[in-house]
Amino acid sequence: MKLFHDYQKIEVRTEIELKKYDIEPILDLEQTILREYHVNNDPYSNHKEVRDLLSEKVRKKLSEEISEETLKTYLSMRENEGVDSDAILRGMYTGVLLDILCENSSYKSCEFDGKGKMFDYLFYMAKNIHNVTIRNFKGYAIFGFAGSYSGKVENIFASELEGEMIFKNIGIENGNANNIILTKSRGENYFFWAGTHKGTVKNVIISEVTGNAILSNMAAIDGTAENIIIANCNGDHILLMAGGSEKSIKNIILANITGNKLMTGVLSYRGSIQNITAIDIKGTDTFAGSRITNRKIKISKEKKKILDEIIKRVDLNSGEAIDARRDTFEEIARLQDELFDK
Repeated sequence: MKLFHDYQKIEVRTEIELKKYDIEPILDLEQTILREYHVNNDPYSNHKEVRDLLSEKVRKKLSEEISEETLKTYLSMRENEGVDSDAILRGMYTGVLLDILCENSSYKSCEFDGKGKMFDYLFYMAKNIHNVTIRNFKGYAIFGFAGSYSGKVENIFASELEGEMIFKNIGIENGNANNIILTKSRGENYFFWAGTHKGTVKNVIISEVTGNAILSNMAAIDGTAENIIIANCNGDHILLMAGGSEKSIKNIILANITGNKLMTGVLSYRGSIQNITAIDIKGTDTFAGSRITNRKIKISKEKKKILDEIIKRVDLNSGEAIDARRDTFEEIARLQDELFDK
């Protein structure tokens, strides 16, 4: 409890009342945004322009810094389902709030557990993110367009997500996504068009994910991706039509994957991939229609040991405290340097 003195009386507020008091400006501003703005479900129509206007308005209206607890409280009070204007705007709003949280002078990291909540467009078009852990959410386009349009994603650790188009278009249009780890999730078209249009995706590690068309069209149209590791996954059309730009992808490792038509159409018209290693692949038509000539089907015992250690750390840290997250990324980066001979 906290005591509020007004020289006349002492007012005692419960924890629930305090949370409601803190969240009221956030809720009021949300309703203002839903009244004043409109978008359609074509992300290339006016989403960026509306998001920029929305961000400017939120920053002017909110006089105090956003705390992690305030944002968690807001998310706990809202369901967001659909592809209508309100759903998209509410998702943009969460993205702006996350940006403001990450910009706080005292901010180090944050963690959001949805406990199975449905929230389409969660953190949609968040522009500058670092050290965020997210788990147990369902929804469409979660983290869609994050770090895009000259934005940046530093570290995201995601587990137990379910939905379509999660991480779609992340790091596009001169954007940058440094480190993303995804584990124990299921859905379709994860990372669709990531790192395209002069964008960059540096490191992606995917483990124990079930779904089709994961990482399809990654780094196409003048995009860049550096290191992609996909292990212990099930799904067709993984990395469909990836590459296809002058810069393209440096290193790809596929390990213990079950699915058909993996990497079909890769580099079908231009682009390059420096190194591809595919081991323990179960399925048909792998690499069909692609121009890949430098793929490997074996890995040395030393490299396999490093790969196993990376996946082990990903699985271990999916359940550990947020405080360990930055160290996790630093250690995995060190192991990746060994794996890719840097």
